[in-house]
This record gives sequence, C-alpha cells and structure tokens, in this order.
Amino acid sequence: MTFWCVGRNYSEHAKELGNPLPTQPLIFAKSEGTLQKGQELLIPEFVKSFHHELEIVLLLGNDLEFSHWTLGLDFTDRETQNHLKSKGEPWELCKAFKGSSALGPWQKLESADELQSFQFQLFVNEQLRQTGWVRDMIFPPLKLLSYLKKHFPLQAGDAVFTGTPSGVAALKSGDRVKAQSGELTVPWSLR
Repeated sequence: MTFWCVGRNYSEHAKELGNPLPTQPLIFAKSEGTLQKGQELLIPEFVKSFHHELEIVLLLGNDLEFSHWTLGLDFTDRETQNHLKSKGEPWELCKAFKGSSALGPWQKLESADELQSFQFQLFVNEQLRQTGWVRDMIFPPLKLLSYLKKHFPLQAGDAVFTGTPSGVAALKSGDRVKAQSGELTVPWSLR
C-alpha cells in the first residue's frame, strides 16, 4: 500500500504557511510503514515539531476508483520541513518518517459525487483546530485521481491523502485529538 499525499490543496492552508498556490497537484508519497495503528499515537523522539494535518483519505478499489473514505492525520515535522524547503531539498525526512500517518476506520463510498458535501473537523483537547470542506479543495478528488493515474503507478489498496485545510499546529504528549465528519468520529491520544 502506498499513500499518495497532496500538498497545498486548500488555499488558506497554503497562505498560513506562506506558500504559493500550486498550478498542478503537489504529490508526495509515504509507505504503509508510516502508519500508526490504534488510538494511542506516539510522537517520535527525533521529531522536532510534530504538527497535525487532518485530511479526507480515499481508498482505491480493484478498478482504481475511490471505493472507501476515512479521516486521516498526516503528521509533519514542521521545523525540519521549513529547513528542507529553504534549501530546496526533498520532504521525506519531515513527511514520510516512521509514525507520520494515522487513519480512522474505512467507510464505504457510494459515489464520488457524495464527497462534495463532506465537511470534516479536528478538535485538540476539545478545542476546534481545523474545519474543511471537500468543495474548497483546489484540486477536487476526481481531478486528483485523474492526475495520479496519469503520472503514478497506482495499485488497488493504495490510499490518497487529499490535503489539509488551514489550522495546522503542533501537538504534544498528553493531547487528546478527535476527528469527525458526519457520523464518523475518530478519537486519538498522544504520548
């Protein structure tokens, strides 16, 4: 399983980090080995600044179309990312490290059209941190899928992290995190 991740897919998130808006999807990949399982998440000791990024994550079925969705966290070592960006170096060290992903339970997707109405939120210690709507994506899910199919070796079982809205911030040990969209609620705790 490969996680195909989309950077800067919400204009307000690009602005909050001082980045220009992309003219085509900005894609990076993570392996399944980055995934933390369960509801207790570990902040890796080597990470300098552990930031949350809540995203809608879409699973590819056997026909390489979206079959399921969930909420996921794409963790970023923001301090390391800023350093790498300033030097024009690749992002793997700040985005694809061990423990840099978490997923909720998969939900059946009836049609890709239903995605447009999705809203999702992230609460940290019961305080709202992020709110996003799929309709606000710069590159909506079906455009992302078309772009990925054209450029990358997609396989059934791969997942697409579709980008995060504004409101990203650091997490610390002891934080309680709750992601929700509609009837799906995913609680996590940090240690």
